[in-house]
Amino acid sequence: MAVTVAGARRIDYLKIPLHDLPEERLEEAVRDMIDNGGKHQIVLVDAWDLIKARHNHEFARILHNASLVIPTTRGIQRVCSFLKRPVPAIYMPFEFSIKLLGVLEQYRKSVYLLGSTHQAIQTSASNLRVSFPGLNIVGRCSSRYKKHAEENIVLAIKKASPSLLLVGNGVKGKDRWVLENQKNFAPGISLYCRDCYEIFAGKKRRLTRAAWMRGAYILPGLISHPWRILRLFVYAYFLFVLLIARITKA
Repeated sequence: MAVTVAGARRIDYLKIPLHDLPEERLEEAVRDMIDNGGKHQIVLVDAWDLIKARHNHEFARILHNASLVIPTTRGIQRVCSFLKRPVPAIYMPFEFSIKLLGVLEQYRKSVYLLGSTHQAIQTSASNLRVSFPGLNIVGRCSSRYKKHAEENIVLAIKKASPSLLLVGNGVKGKDRWVLENQKNFAPGISLYCRDCYEIFAGKKRRLTRAAWMRGAYILPGLISHPWRILRLFVYAYFLFVLLIARITKA
């Protein structure tokens, strides 16, 4: 069951949880999760994720169990505003991971790196040691491992007992993998952040916040996954659902 985190306000959006976490209260929230000795999952969501959660019970379970569900796109803000719900602060996914690592470094905490290729994870570890010298990297592992090795990897993470398990591309199941394995981890925070290691390693360009706010991440996603254009029909239906929700004040 999800817990209350200091500094964050929960907003129920069509029965799906979101959290409003202003940047100035991020440190308070991180300290609360670290200090209370619990196991906490943070999930980064965009507008499509919230649509998916209304029809995918497994993904909805992930959001309901997460300690923090952090919005990452302006579309979520627009939806909340349209429904006359409190409008949450939004973060770029990579920006959020950087700010989280910064808070952990401030308190001399630790991180375990999991995901991407062997080269990318090694380069990421080296670059993070330079950028966050006070952060203790207690382990790293590429996501390119055989299925039979997963039990040992989970055990290694548990023994390392990191303050943060940062999961990146290549881990099958993404946020679901985190939730399913969380029971095997020591207390701490877990976060899946797509592309984080590719950006840390310099293999992918980091968007500016201005570009992200303009939706510059949409076109590359359509180019690499052209079938996503079909989502327009789902968005059209969703707009109808929003209209009904506003009329009925659901």
